Amino acid sequence: RMTPEEIAQAEARCKALKYDNGVWSYDAGPRMVFGCRPGGMDNRICDIRGWGSLTGVGGFHLSDTEAAAVQDARGTFIAHARTDLPAALAEIRRLRKLLEERNRK
Repeated sequence: RMTPEEIAQAEARCKALKYDNGVWSYDAGPRMVFGCRPGGMDNRICDIRGWGSLTGVGGFHLSDTEAAAVQDARGTFIAHARTDLPAALAEIRRLRKLLEERNRK
């Protein structure tokens, strides 16, 4: 269970991205997450390249195909977290408020 303080901290981290408030997307070609800056210009958010820990010595020993799938999943997760996390936090607040109202009756 998240405390009210933890929810507030997560919301503050989301709000700190105020200059990256456009939709984020993942491009598997260069394996990068991009955002849209004001004026419609692409802004590189995150570079997902680098398979050393996935394929190298001491890593997971994945094939290149498996490593690419992992990188794609990571990129997609990061791109969607920009909107998924604020939506989930808002839903938590909504449900807690509903629960409080029902418990008062």
